[in-house]
Amino acid sequence: MSSLVPAQLLLIYVAVLLPLGLLPVINPALTPAAVVLGLLALVPIAVDFLLSRQRLQGIAFQVPPVIRLSAGRAGDIQVTVSYGANTGAKNPARSPARPPTWITVGLDFPPTIICDQEIITLALSQDHEQALFSFPVLAKERGRFALTLLMAATRSRFGFWEIRQETKLDAEIRVYPNLQLEQKKLASLFMPQRGAGIQPRRQVGQGREFEKLREYLPGDSLDMIHWKATAKRQHPMSKLYQVERIQEVYAVVDAARLSGQPGAEQEQRLESFIRTALVIGMAARQQGDLFGLLTFHHQIGSFMRAKGGAGHFNLCRDQLSLLEMQRVSPDFRELAIFIRNKLKKRALLIFMTSLDDPVLAEELLTSIELICRQHLVVIMTPNTTQPLFADEQVSTVDDIRRNLVGHFQDQDMRTLERAFHRLGVTMLRSEAPALAGLAVQQYLSVKSRQLL
Repeated sequence: MSSLVPAQLLLIYVAVLLPLGLLPVINPALTPAAVVLGLLALVPIAVDFLLSRQRLQGIAFQVPPVIRLSAGRAGDIQVTVSYGANTGAKNPARSPARPPTWITVGLDFPPTIICDQEIITLALSQDHEQALFSFPVLAKERGRFALTLLMAATRSRFGFWEIRQETKLDAEIRVYPNLQLEQKKLASLFMPQRGAGIQPRRQVGQGREFEKLREYLPGDSLDMIHWKATAKRQHPMSKLYQVERIQEVYAVVDAARLSGQPGAEQEQRLESFIRTALVIGMAARQQGDLFGLLTFHHQIGSFMRAKGGAGHFNLCRDQLSLLEMQRVSPDFRELAIFIRNKLKKRALLIFMTSLDDPVLAEELLTSIELICRQHLVVIMTPNTTQPLFADEQVSTVDDIRRNLVGHFQDQDMRTLERAFHRLGVTMLRSEAPALAGLAVQQYLSVKSRQLL
């Protein structure tokens, strides 16, 4: 849809012609001459209007249907301009024989997308039919945003008018969490070169996956004997196990109210949870394991069963990019029941949650008993407490009071850790930026020790 608005040249032109309107006032006999001169002066304006209405008719704009960016990192949005025979117009006869020499293009960006150069002036070469340019942008927040409108403008043939055209777009901007800091810290894990990165580790133990039966040999322990096969064959039979090659790893992300508390650099804890989950997924792909995702708050948010491959990881990444904090308390009981019903095979479950509320921590402790015998559970939580005298900068009474409160909270967290340990659950506390590295370290430790 095109529209014409007066250009600056037209305003100047009209301002110059205004004195003609004073001629009939000065001398009434000059009225016919003033009318004729006025009509003649309007002829180029009218001709320019008629010749330039279709000036942008044959120009088409295209943007990718899905634009992927990372929060806090510079990116670009590419726009393709077609102004020749390949515009895709239904009626090629309406396409202009000669496109304008230049056009200005602007996009209607969402508020969370920053663009220093919102309007770009593009020169169109007469020797080509397409042009490609890009808008440099910076995404402030992760999420999914719509890009629906593009504005284009150019001057008329004589310069009296500015032709503007709106183009409806159906594009989507997907902003993913920025994993640059985590990838730098764990660079050895994600190096694709042969012989680089994590080297094979010595496996501890004999494995847990049943391989076959064989006859009993001197030296086999009693727990290796398969008693049913021994009774059936009338001579001792031993079980052989092999190391599990493919294991299931699930990232369980808490999106309830405590995940909205500020963490490092005043960002929500949920952001560190999401980055940790993605890093765990990348580590699982590197190790050849299956990665799954489960998000929850007062109910189950999303569930993606553990699978492998880049396509499945991209689906998990898209799901995490849409995750938002809900101002409700988490329901750990419903979460445990869901896991018990859906996950039949033993898996590594890495919980990412906040346990600042003692009531919620007690609820998690009682709910985890439903699944800790079937699955291996690791709980990752931000460390918000510290023991007494850990901070040497104590100068006021308020500092002493704050340190005493932190000391008692730290003791409560240590008591909670021991309670989880008695259930066979590992609870790890760390600062938000170090959660991803600690989670990967724990995952690799579990895999090397064959705890699954």
